[in-house]
Amino acid sequence: MLALIASSPLPAQEQPELDALAAKATAAIHKSKKSGDTRVLVIDFADTHPKANAWGAALADQFADLLRKNTKSFVVIDRADYARATADDVLTPQARAETQSAKCYCRQLGADFVVEGSYDAGSDNVQLTLKISKSSERWNPVFDGTTSLPLTPDLRASLSKPTASAPVSPQNEKTAWKNPDASQDQAVANSPHSSPSKTSFPKCLYCPNAHFSDAAVKVRAQGTVFLSVAISAAGQPTSIVIKRGLPCELNSQAIECVKQWRFKPAEDSNGNPTSSLVMIEVNFHLY
Repeated sequence: MLALIASSPLPAQEQPELDALAAKATAAIHKSKKSGDTRVLVIDFADTHPKANAWGAALADQFADLLRKNTKSFVVIDRADYARATADDVLTPQARAETQSAKCYCRQLGADFVVEGSYDAGSDNVQLTLKISKSSERWNPVFDGTTSLPLTPDLRASLSKPTASAPVSPQNEKTAWKNPDASQDQAVANSPHSSPSKTSFPKCLYCPNAHFSDAAVKVRAQGTVFLSVAISAAGQPTSIVIKRGLPCELNSQAIECVKQWRFKPAEDSNGNPTSSLVMIEVNFHLY
């Protein structure tokens, strides 16, 4: 089940600065958009420091609402749609705020413009930087702006709170696979608590590299997919589950790759082949 948590990052008296930035952003989109339906995607805002907190997502929610209030000539995509899409791909909170996620989901959700934001908390204010790009081969920027938000005690407290766990979607064909030829006995044997006596881990014998998806190549999306893989006593994968994923169809590419892998199986204390459950990383890197 996908759980969405709504929160208001800024009290009403702190909104004028954000209102003014939203008005400028709206004007820039109006100036750059073509006639007809125009759709705008606002992704999670990112902390400039190497950490994640829930404030960035809540601030993005609020900014999306301000864009809606400032215009009737374009559509701001429901932020819940973005949350569902990233949950389906098992993205971390940090990944939800990355530029490659903006580009991947901009195409997936049919957006013409994407709004990214980053913020940096100082001693008495939070500096918010905004960037809007037009969906195209070159991802041309149409707006860059900044504003300073007062760092109140409430805001300071919200910035110190760790981010909530990413929403979780039910397993589907994009995030999980089961070998149709695997027997029920193998499925039971591959449970995490089924082989406490094994004394060795499986070793990869045939492990070709994964291929990039066309969508990932177009926007140069890359990273690492983390999978939980059940391996039979015969050395074949019997089930694969994405534990931490990537956008742009790279999860499907990782699953398709690991399905083909073959292993020397784990061995029990008597030296006999046994099933096992292991974590595998599939890397996608452009050079």
